[in-house]
Amino acid sequence: MNINGLRQPRIMGVCLWLPVIITPIVYMVISFTSSPNYQPRGIWMVIEFMIPFIILFLIHHFILVRYLFMRNHYKTYALCAVLLLGTFGVYACFTAPPPKHRHPENKVADMRPDPPGPPPFERHNPERPHPEGPPNDKFHDKAIGRPPKGQKPFALDMAIAILLVGANLSTAVFQKYVKEQERNTDMEKKQLEQELEYLKSQLNPHFFMNTLNNIHGMVEISPATAQEMIMDLSQLMRYVLYEGARGRISLKHEIDFISSYITLLRKRYSEKKVSIDLHLPHHPDEGIMLPPLLFIVIIENAFKHGVSYVKHSRFDINLSVSDGNIKLVCRNTRPDNDKMTVATAGGIGMSNLRKRLHLLFGQNHTLKVDESDPGWYSVTLIIPYNYETDTMFGNR
Repeated sequence: MNINGLRQPRIMGVCLWLPVIITPIVYMVISFTSSPNYQPRGIWMVIEFMIPFIILFLIHHFILVRYLFMRNHYKTYALCAVLLLGTFGVYACFTAPPPKHRHPENKVADMRPDPPGPPPFERHNPERPHPEGPPNDKFHDKAIGRPPKGQKPFALDMAIAILLVGANLSTAVFQKYVKEQERNTDMEKKQLEQELEYLKSQLNPHFFMNTLNNIHGMVEISPATAQEMIMDLSQLMRYVLYEGARGRISLKHEIDFISSYITLLRKRYSEKKVSIDLHLPHHPDEGIMLPPLLFIVIIENAFKHGVSYVKHSRFDINLSVSDGNIKLVCRNTRPDNDKMTVATAGGIGMSNLRKRLHLLFGQNHTLKVDESDPGWYSVTLIIPYNYETDTMFGNR
């Protein structure tokens, strides 16, 4: 499981939900604590204030988002979301307490102009009775620690509700986007794996056919040598079928396979006709892992097109390991009837190799064909390798 893929939507969700959670809480705290005569009842008023928003969120998240939006019923979701917000607006409008009517004397007193100068200081006398009529609502509400009645901010309630729904929808959209990206990545990965398997399945009969052609040329010349080559071919095909089916193999096994293939070719061509100069790492590290059967395509292609029947042919094969990369340089002399060009050399073998390299390494590899020397044809392949530690003993 991709941990980074799980962290990203969680962080995004926190960033979206923080303002939604903090905004109403800060608003209510400021409203109920602005008075020095704050009473504990303000906490319950905060809870009463939050309950409609909690119900709004539960309906939107667990019904509209899960059963409509996440299942791609966008039109139905939009209609239901509008109806839900409209219902909440009607509820917020009708639950607002009506303003209290002030006593006529207070109303007339409020209409009188204030005398110039600071208001006179009145000492509170507990024995002095209150004037008839209800007290001034504005100062009475402030004295008991709650906001003035009749002034419930309907617009602010709707703004918070829209922010709540919008944040919930934004989180759902982001989560859906992440799931779509993961699904597309999985589909692309499966498609690449299937394409790699297809290319590898093409490689097996292609290699088998070319090797049989080499053996066929020895049947009439030296039947005994042909029999030995058939035994060598059986060993090579066992490697191709079993080791080639794995995703990664050790460099040592790949080197052994290349060495066995060159041994078979040396039986096919005499030293007077073909000279082969092979340089392989003598003691490769067991922990170096790489995809199988990449280098053999280049070597096989060189012998298929580079052997001349009228003059001596030379092959120079050099495989080395350095700086986290494996490098193969395969050079061969050009035959007289030279048909080896960048566009046509190798046929299906080199074409499949290019596709496999692109699927396996993307741009992190080098496949270079050099025809600058008129007497030589050279192919260079550089690929990165993986290093696996010995999990049993914990040593490299």
